Amino acid sequence: MNILWNGNNTLLCLGEEFCGEKKNPHMGMLEDLPDTFEHWAEMLRVKLLSYQRQTDDSYNFCLREFQDQLKWFEEELSSVSQLVVESLLKEHEQKLSSCTGHIQHLFNRQLKDWGDVKTVHRRKLHYSLGHPNNSLQLEVLCQEEIKRQKDQTDGVHLNTKMLQVIVKPLLNVNLNIAFGKEGVFWIHFSSPSKET
Repeated sequence: MNILWNGNNTLLCLGEEFCGEKKNPHMGMLEDLPDTFEHWAEMLRVKLLSYQRQTDDSYNFCLREFQDQLKWFEEELSSVSQLVVESLLKEHEQKLSSCTGHIQHLFNRQLKDWGDVKTVHRRKLHYSLGHPNNSLQLEVLCQEEIKRQKDQTDGVHLNTKMLQVIVKPLLNVNLNIAFGKEGVFWIHFSSPSKET
């Protein structure tokens, strides 16, 4: 605003000097200029006040527009954090599903193999194995079945541990949503620190 009024003062000085020379008989009268310095100064003042009003109106309009945008941003900001959390949750669910699906597929294949071995053992089991002459064959078959059962039990425990190892870090995620002084927010996922 100071620039505008400094410019006004400079123009007034120039106008006063020009109007003083205007009375010089060697200069022709310029029809577009006012006759006296007072008229010229008043015309300049009106123009400057008009420019100032236009500037104030433009500034107020921009300010209202900015306030409207801030209100809209504040309203939309609440849904952003929910969308981010939902997106991150979906991402973790996909990772969990992928990892557990692969482990489950391998385990199901192993279960089928153990089931096939059990079926073979069941088919080998006959009344004739109860005869004292076949006690060695019965003992071998029993040992094979005990080994199969132990392998299956160990496999189930191993599968459970593998699932726990994969699932635990994905389920024990700390979600930190923080809002700063300026209303800016950030989301941080972190696994809990391992205790030593």
